[in-house]
Amino acid sequence: KDNDLYIGLDGSGGKVIKIDITQPNPAPADVLTSLGYSGGLDIVGDELYIGLYQGNKVSKINLTQPNPVPVDVVSVAYPNGILIHNNYLYVSTDNDGIKKIDLAQPSNVVTYAKPANYSFCSGGLAIKNDVVYFTMINSISQSPGGLFKIDESQPNPAATLVLSGLDTPFGLTLNGNFLYVAEYTEVRKIDLGQEMPQAVTVVSGLNGGRLAAFDGLDMFITQYNSDKVSKLTIGQPEFSTQPSVCSNATSASLGGASPTGGVYSG
Repeated sequence: KDNDLYIGLDGSGGKVIKIDITQPNPAPADVLTSLGYSGGLDIVGDELYIGLYQGNKVSKINLTQPNPVPVDVVSVAYPNGILIHNNYLYVSTDNDGIKKIDLAQPSNVVTYAKPANYSFCSGGLAIKNDVVYFTMINSISQSPGGLFKIDESQPNPAATLVLSGLDTPFGLTLNGNFLYVAEYTEVRKIDLGQEMPQAVTVVSGLNGGRLAAFDGLDMFITQYNSDKVSKLTIGQPEFSTQPSVCSNATSASLGGASPTGGVYSG
């Protein structure tokens, strides 16, 4: 939101921090603490929505308040990714597929069953037009995973496979017509305009890649095992030369404002 990038952390009891991405060496500032494991972030207007994995719920805070107090939105088991679209809250869950919750009437819930052959929805969520994209894995550790889609324009929408053989995909974000997938050691992009899209490597050499978010041409990437957030300017592919913008942070969720990509977290 504005110039701030919001990051959900698993360490230190779980918390949400923010950094000012206009600063060369931004200092993390606590937004909320003692949250347990984070299950995704999304921003709508002045409100930050937070998936609380250990709390089995999604809560929200008002970012205009100096000392925001979380307000519960809905109870949902083990959320690990959230996304708001057209006043619906989409929740990626560990074992219960994708939940679509009407924010105007939270008791109105649609469940899309998780695909066979994969154990967990891993938190990646993105929506373009009427199509919901999400990621699946078989283990929380490094393991093969898949990218799936649900076309909600169809009368009986169900998950279909887009790509298999991904390396522990945890995060999705859109930038124009490209869908970016954060995997364990790399970020790859997919041209959604292609009938049979192929994944193209954007950056490699990551250590536990989890999530990516855009601000203009800048892509911010969390590296879970390296406890840092890094920045890559698209068109400058030498990732190893890009400095960390935030370190010593075990990042699980990422959200930031982008004029082209919106706010996405996995």
